Amino acid sequence: FAVTVANHSDEPARSLAIRLTVDTKELSGTIEIGPRAEATKDFHLALPQGEVLAGRASIAPDDLPLDDSFSFVVSSNLGPRVLVVNGAPSTIPHRDEVHYLTRALRVVSTPQGPLRTTVVTPDEPVDLAGFDVIFLCNIAAGTAVLGDLRVRELEAAIRRGAGLVVTVGANTNAKTFAGNIDRLLPATLHTENARSPTTPLATMTPSSDHPETRAFKEAANVGSPPPAFIRAIVLLPRPGAPTETLLRFSDGTPALIEQALDAGRVLVFASTIDRDWTDLPIRPLFAPWIADLVDALTPKSGVDRARRLSPGDAIPIPAGADVVVTGPSGFEETRGPRDSRAVIAGRVGLHKIEIRGAGRNAKPTSTMLAVTPDPAESNVMRAAATPSDARTPLAARAQNAKPQGPPLMTAFALALLVLLLAEAIVVSRR
Repeated sequence: FAVTVANHSDEPARSLAIRLTVDTKELSGTIEIGPRAEATKDFHLALPQGEVLAGRASIAPDDLPLDDSFSFVVSSNLGPRVLVVNGAPSTIPHRDEVHYLTRALRVVSTPQGPLRTTVVTPDEPVDLAGFDVIFLCNIAAGTAVLGDLRVRELEAAIRRGAGLVVTVGANTNAKTFAGNIDRLLPATLHTENARSPTTPLATMTPSSDHPETRAFKEAANVGSPPPAFIRAIVLLPRPGAPTETLLRFSDGTPALIEQALDAGRVLVFASTIDRDWTDLPIRPLFAPWIADLVDALTPKSGVDRARRLSPGDAIPIPAGADVVVTGPSGFEETRGPRDSRAVIAGRVGLHKIEIRGAGRNAKPTSTMLAVTPDPAESNVMRAAATPSDARTPLAARAQNAKPQGPPLMTAFALALLVLLLAEAIVVSRR
């Protein structure tokens, strides 16, 4: 474990006590940090295999206690969790949308262990928070996974570090991503390019040095023929967005486009992940390509970033579930099926979420989430004055004054002053 501590003071921090706790194990040490600088302390800790554990890193108390500790959830020797949403399931294996994808995922090996893959249909309820990589495959418009609430859950998971891969197919058209999910994607879906089955549309050529293109480069180096396509969706990269085209068809049109979204990334593939529009799934490069995608999108730290929230974030809850939320202080709050499908993360620290009775024959499930403060809030340096501040006398005085207390207490004192003035005016008029 590497614990990084920032010192926003003008004075150095000498022999600062630092402690790391994971489950029941605890290590401690000291760290030296210069003024306005950061320093990292390494801890080596052996953990039991195959468990999800709660951890906490902390320093000696100071004048701002809120950021003196950092809670986290760590997956011990567990492979990345992959969610596959199957938009066109079939009882005939080779006709199933994700048949070849799931077979490729079975042979993927990671330093953390084998992948833990879950396959669901677009309308099945699932908690997105615990997954490292999510595949949306040939999803039709109007399905639950594209609903507003699920898209908000998906966006939160991506921004915390999850990766999203979107593939298209016969169910997909411009209306599929016309809702809120459109803002998450690096490209818009324009029209369909159709060719007869005997005339391949194009072949993909790598256009960057990203890991996601390595399998195609290696296949070309050994003289392997490129995959053929009979159909593809035209992807139009968003103007001004930080997108990158990783793969192109031989006619120059984008085949795979990527965009970063905070700590996570989103990729859109212009064709199918099965054999309906391409022979890619039966080419030798397919399994290595899927492995490279998962490796590139999976957080490299053992700390589960998908289980990390900020105060005010929504904790998704399946419809019709009874939920017990246990906060850092041990207080339990029960929410029934008539309540909102989300619990708002409040206090900083670890929260245990127990979900009971979500759907018929559903087994009780539980998960742990860590609510952490924004590191930027620890920086107490004065903000630079802006022209709007100069036009506001009160703001200008506040800018030049020395801080006398936390912002919340200042706001409370001002509100109390206004209340007393109002009371004095009322009394004087009686």
